[in-house]
Amino acid sequence: MSLSSSYEAAKDAYNKAIAAAKTATDYMDFGADGLVVGDMASGALAGNVSIKSDGVELRYESSVLARLKAGVLELAANSVNAVVKLCGGKGTIAYYAATNELAIMSPGQTVLTTCMTLPDGTVQSSDVGVACRRDSVLIKGAVEMHGGLTVDYAPVYGGKILFYNPSQSMAGTIELSETAEGYNYFDLLCKTDQSHYFSVKVPDPNNKMAVLSANVFDGNNAAVVKSKVVHITGKIINTATWWPGKYATGQSYIWANSTCGSDYGDFVTVVCVVGYK
Repeated sequence: MSLSSSYEAAKDAYNKAIAAAKTATDYMDFGADGLVVGDMASGALAGNVSIKSDGVELRYESSVLARLKAGVLELAANSVNAVVKLCGGKGTIAYYAATNELAIMSPGQTVLTTCMTLPDGTVQSSDVGVACRRDSVLIKGAVEMHGGLTVDYAPVYGGKILFYNPSQSMAGTIELSETAEGYNYFDLLCKTDQSHYFSVKVPDPNNKMAVLSANVFDGNNAAVVKSKVVHITGKIINTATWWPGKYATGQSYIWANSTCGSDYGDFVTVVCVVGYK
């Protein structure tokens, strides 16, 4: 290799080293907080990435737009007015300070549902969930409510089913899944021996007596009153007694010819208990 060739090679290597150093200076800055990568050629830093020992930040100047740390991902971290766009702009997440609401929006409807991954790797959503449409809300699947619900400014309080047995016998003890203590009221769905249904509300139900009574027409020219008094205590609903061994249950009737009669026995039962707090 000639002296001229060696000189040219050394000069080329030197120029590349100078260019690399300038690139590093223009686009990277190593400081006490870590590495900052961005366009600093003009002296003003706009969009940049800050790489620290505990995470990575996407920034505009010194304002953090998004942050990734172990166990935490922050989006739109710089402002409550920031907007997060998803799926090519088809979905949007935004916060409305006036109503203190976080909204997930789309041009059509927004659906919250479960999903499963099929053997071929595709994701399939289930047919159960909530869909928010432009003018309505669609709920698919069973609904369980705890607390309150307001419909057109009228409160609708969600209840909890404590007992359900549509084949419950006319006689016998009913055991609830929870104690009546602490509930504001019970809604008792009752049934007669002739499958007439009615309901009775019992406020502050623990240690209360409830009268279950239905006026029915039995189809044999007789008007019948079927009644039972039950005692609610803790987790148990049982027929009340008015004397030791004498239960407050029976029916009375009046025929079309004005003759009357009565029977002692069980003609009413409870098939469902819904508790409200």
